[in-house]
Amino acid sequence: MTVDLAEYTELTRAVIGCAMTVHRKLGRGFPEVVYQRALAIELYKNAISAEREVDLPIFYENEKSALVESTFSLKNGCWLN
Repeated sequence: MTVDLAEYTELTRAVIGCAMTVHRKLGRGFPEVVYQRALAIELYKNAISAEREVDLPIFYENEKSALVESTFSLKNGCWLN
């Protein structure tokens, strides 16, 4: 399967920009959940559709082999951990 990474470039830049904004405003030293909640707010402000703490099925040879909890599930099937 070939994936065209060009379609993800704009989304990737936007998400990284949101993460950098959160880091710049909060600095370091907070528990992870503080950054997760702040990133959720920043993604929303930038009109990036995201769901928090989503269980994503992992398939191996067409069979579900595991569930992975994703910190964020974004549009276009992208997810962040």
